Amino acid sequence: MPKRRTHEEIERAVYDVLGTEYSLLSQYVNYNTKLKILHKTCNHIYEVLPGGILVNKTKCPKCFGKIQKTPEEFQEQVTQLVGQEYTLLKPYVNSKTKVSLRHNKCGNEYKVAPNHFLNGTRCPQCFGKHKKTTAQFKEEVKSLVGDEYEVLGEYQTARKKIKMKHVICGNEYEVVPDSFLRGTRCGKCFGHNLMTTEEFKRKVYDLVGEEFTVVGEYQKAGAKVKILHNVCGTTLNIRADAFLYNGSRCQSCAGNFTKSHSQFEEEVSNLVGDEYIIQSKYEAAKQSVKMKHTACGHTYWVTPDNFLRGRRCRYCTNMSSNERAIYDYLTEQHIDFEVEYVFEDLKKEAPLRFDFKVNINKQEFFLIEYDGIHHFNGFHQPASEIQKRDKLKDDYCREKGIYLLRIPYWEFPLESIENILKTYGLI
Repeated sequence: MPKRRTHEEIERAVYDVLGTEYSLLSQYVNYNTKLKILHKTCNHIYEVLPGGILVNKTKCPKCFGKIQKTPEEFQEQVTQLVGQEYTLLKPYVNSKTKVSLRHNKCGNEYKVAPNHFLNGTRCPQCFGKHKKTTAQFKEEVKSLVGDEYEVLGEYQTARKKIKMKHVICGNEYEVVPDSFLRGTRCGKCFGHNLMTTEEFKRKVYDLVGEEFTVVGEYQKAGAKVKILHNVCGTTLNIRADAFLYNGSRCQSCAGNFTKSHSQFEEEVSNLVGDEYIIQSKYEAAKQSVKMKHTACGHTYWVTPDNFLRGRRCRYCTNMSSNERAIYDYLTEQHIDFEVEYVFEDLKKEAPLRFDFKVNINKQEFFLIEYDGIHHFNGFHQPASEIQKRDKLKDDYCREKGIYLLRIPYWEFPLESIENILKTYGLI
């Protein structure tokens, strides 16, 4: 006889199937007793048998057709999703009848199925059926990789190659735009378009000066190459990409030889000139230093090894408008906080980052995660993958007793933050 499921198992299964957009409100009794489910997007509470979720993946009947929605309810959902960015031109009829919308940013008027709009379909002139502009493609590249790549050519179609530059290695190459957005990167660093040994030597010298000397022949990014550490005399046999991009250095000196502050300053200067200023003392490769981005004035904490690998000012590269509003609000309130905070024991291939860590005092803190629409509808990767990482974060905080404030995109973020800051007596 199969083991009876617990409430916790059902709760976890609901999360795995429906994601963070839904909450389980009732206690699980048995497989024949209905569960109460809250759909956070529309605030509708509905009942469904456990099998309806676990087997049929039954979603909110109000949003997916079984219950007739009123025009006022649909209008409210649109406002919660996109604010004043779209205007409903004709009243909602039902989930199958297309509604007329105006995209207020571009003025385009078009028709779309209500459910398609609620599930993420937006203005075709700006987001798909019409030809994408070079500026739009550049924005997609920037949101995906920050300043690591530069678009040199003019965007024509998703399948016609465009000229790109990998800023880290200087390689200019052509790539299919759609392939780039799906993960294809610089062939010199990640593929078969190999740099020469002399080019590799120049990159090593630009990175570390005379501290290391390349004594072997470069083959490819993933192959090992012999490099002499002139400080201790050890000859390393190390992967080329690990040395250039991951900060890997002499293991014989690990714990015995510490890079000086001036050496780190020189490495930063070689990489970015005077665009960034170090504002705290360098201690170790994985001990955060305070950096200032002179272009925007933003100061932030980052580990030196991550900076040398290409992590730059998040305020300028990856922050959404609401994340920037949170950052500005915490700054205006003189709150002690950090962005993109990581725990060394929380990883999924790479460390998982929390948007904000707010320090209550020297020992206590809480975390803030702003969940944009891509957490629910996906963007360059399936929403399910993003939600798996979110779940790992949730479970980690629950196990460690860390308070995590999650703010979904349909809520105004500053109200939630103001309330928690008042609770902790920070404002």
